[in-house]
Amino acid sequence: MIFIAGNSRSGTTLMGRILANHSQVFTFSELHFLEETWMPVSDELTLPEPEAVKIYSNLISIQREGYLKKRMPEKYFDEATDAVKSFNGEKMTFASLYKCFLFRETERNQKKIPCEKTPRNVLYIKELSEIYPACKIVCMIRDPKDVLLSQKKKWKRRFLGGAASIPLRESIRARINYHPFIISRLWNVNAQEIEKHKKNQHVMTLSFESLLRNPEKEIRDLCAFLEIPFEAEMLRVQKKGSSSEFDAADKLEIDKKKIGNWK
Repeated sequence: MIFIAGNSRSGTTLMGRILANHSQVFTFSELHFLEETWMPVSDELTLPEPEAVKIYSNLISIQREGYLKKRMPEKYFDEATDAVKSFNGEKMTFASLYKCFLFRETERNQKKIPCEKTPRNVLYIKELSEIYPACKIVCMIRDPKDVLLSQKKKWKRRFLGGAASIPLRESIRARINYHPFIISRLWNVNAQEIEKHKKNQHVMTLSFESLLRNPEKEIRDLCAFLEIPFEAEMLRVQKKGSSSEFDAADKLEIDKKKIGNWK
């Protein structure tokens, strides 16, 4: 299992796309499961079957319809029930149910390794590495000045091409919520969390700027950490997701121009 973590607008989505281009890796949408449904401090609570079905069907809805879209978990109750039944009476916890979902959805997409890329995973590095001893956690870190600029312009994403599915209310919320002091504080908290775990064998920290300057070297190093073979296709990433320019999904590259835009 791979978890991508880091401050918002620090390259977590780019890293998800890079890994999604690998023949073995399936990258999920942002699920926000850890902070919204399961606070992974302890994994002792046993889930009753009806609750497990409800949680599982909601995860399917988020993954297949989008986190910001109206959710319709009832569409997936039968599929969720089948997944829960596969436990055959074994103890179900949030951790085991989540792992089951990630691997079954990955298999459904004809791949082997699940990759979950919610940025706020950065707050649960210790818990994830203890609960899932075989997992790998990739932490992205970016110049805070460029993070501030990207967050300031994030509300424009809806109007820059491929993000028209973002609800208008979300663009308004992003515009209203931006404040440089708050964003700076959040960056510091996340950077401190990453620094705490720099010696954790489950964790690799990757600089956004280094990735853009030397993409092949950094991705080869990443593949060595993840114990997967490097594939050249990982370098061919759709150019989209910027908060300052239109998407150009036909251009397959890792765009170096995203460095130092704050200047």
